[in-house]
Amino acid sequence: MNYIDASIYDKIFEDFSEEDSSYIEEILKRNKIRENDIIKILDIGCGTGRIGKILSKRFYIIGLDIDRDMLNIAKSRIDVICCDISLIPIRSRSIDHAYSWLATLNYLTYTKLRDHVKEMNRIFKDSSIYIIDMVLNGFNDDYYEEYWKFKYCEKECLFKYYVRKIERNIWLETFIINCDSFSIKRSFIIYVPSYSRFRDIVDKYFNVIMYRPFTFNVTSRPAGRCVIILMRKGVRRNSFIN
Repeated sequence: MNYIDASIYDKIFEDFSEEDSSYIEEILKRNKIRENDIIKILDIGCGTGRIGKILSKRFYIIGLDIDRDMLNIAKSRIDVICCDISLIPIRSRSIDHAYSWLATLNYLTYTKLRDHVKEMNRIFKDSSIYIIDMVLNGFNDDYYEEYWKFKYCEKECLFKYYVRKIERNIWLETFIINCDSFSIKRSFIIYVPSYSRFRDIVDKYFNVIMYRPFTFNVTSRPAGRCVIILMRKGVRRNSFIN
């Protein structure tokens, strides 16, 4: 089953594209990017390429996703590859940087996440950074809900999103879309690793150089939705400008 109809997905998150891309670009600019360099950046779980489309004005963006319907829209905006992100068909040491947005990595099991991190280490160049939008240590409560309105085909629509805890690090994510006469409901399992388990996965290959709480569970500790920046091991941290 596909995540959601690609054109509806594109409309739901359209209003966030500029803000998301600006946030990612600001982080990338801190990494001493030279103006004339061709910077190759992976958009992990690119969806319809809404963020990559904006960033492609400055960087060379390659989008990875497993949903072909999403990629049918994305390929008109950026170059795309249809693949499982735990096994990436890109040659070693060929990618400058990467980002993953909308908690894409939370759809991976512990084993898949470990394989993905190993693959990112393989394809990255020495000074690469990886910007991740991910939920760690669970949400604020065992139930979280939010919703917003959007327009689709001239119809007023409502997007309702909620998650509830099933057990330990496993949550059920559900969204409901109501647009006049039609309604769509989808539910998915997401995996929310603890901070320590996440570090067990990444510490072999990467240094964690930044955590910042994001939308959920605003707190000083790495919990809820966070922006995480990883840098490959062996790279001096002062090459990244705070």
